[in-house]
Amino acid sequence: MSLLKKKRSTAGTVVRKVKDAVTSHPKGVAAAGIAAATAVGAAAMWRKRANGVTDSTTFHVESDANGGWLLRQDGSDEPVQRHANKREAIAAAREYAREHNPSVLAIHREDGKVARRHSYDDR
Repeated sequence: MSLLKKKRSTAGTVVRKVKDAVTSHPKGVAAAGIAAATAVGAAAMWRKRANGVTDSTTFHVESDANGGWLLRQDGSDEPVQRHANKREAIAAAREYAREHNPSVLAIHREDGKVARRHSYDDR
């Protein structure tokens, strides 16, 4: 199932939950309004993602073959920064991601798997 179809079916589920909230809860209208606003926002976000449009830049802290740590930007082969150890790389990468918000910082383990993600958005 494609990402867009999956999210459309999720939106249908939200609509059913909104109808249930209106009929079963004393504050159903307010709950329905919140749920509807959430569904509209989520649908817009998934539509953008399905079309390859993202609002943020993703940066990665990754180990280097030479024993150091690199900060890379998605889509670029050249590192933005090089550091001797992981602690320095993470500290510098967090500052860099804050300066270039909206952004996401993915911190990888030595084996390449993502250990943590941080989002920065001051809009």
